[in-house]
Amino acid sequence: MELITLIKTSETLNFTIRIFSVGILGVLYVFFSSIYSELKIFRNKDYIFLGFSLPALGFVITQVIGSNIALSLGMVGALSIIRFRTPVRSPYELVIYFALLTMGIATSVNYRYTLILFFSLILFKFLYLLLNRKVLKPFFSNKVTSNKINVNITMHLSKLDFSNFINQNDFTQLSCDNIDNEKVELNFYKSFNNKISLENFLNDNKHIIKNFNIDEN
Repeated sequence: MELITLIKTSETLNFTIRIFSVGILGVLYVFFSSIYSELKIFRNKDYIFLGFSLPALGFVITQVIGSNIALSLGMVGALSIIRFRTPVRSPYELVIYFALLTMGIATSVNYRYTLILFFSLILFKFLYLLLNRKVLKPFFSNKVTSNKINVNITMHLSKLDFSNFINQNDFTQLSCDNIDNEKVELNFYKSFNNKISLENFLNDNKHIIKNFNIDEN
């Protein structure tokens, strides 16, 4: 009873517990969604961090905004700029953008919110890495399948070639942004059966590939 009373009376402790509670629920939702969809990609470290961070960030944002209409309109505009005007290449990158913006706005209202959010995100990453190495390795894997090479690729191609390229290839995840009236930037996560197939793909598309990153975890 004393603990419950302390939680109710301590604003900082109550805020911290609520951040971790909604974050853990987000992680569980991502994990069970991966089981339902049978896509192991949702169990990689970026999606797990996204599952914890986005609910926590949403909670902090609503706490900060409260009934302040002007601040809420400003947040809508800022978040829209990040989401629709910034090329996002991975879920982890999206979380970083939202986290940085949330920290800045929370500091202007209550700096304790920023500190709690910061240490919550850092602590979760530390605990995840610790557990992943010793306990959760079979469940939270960064590979879609154990024998495949997984690569994050960014390429620029013309809009005329876009449809053909999409139809001729298989992707685990895919995002697309306009560069200008003639070209688009394509960001995707693709699995290859071996190094030879990866090298062939890179050689065949070297004129349009801007960068790629091999998932070695």
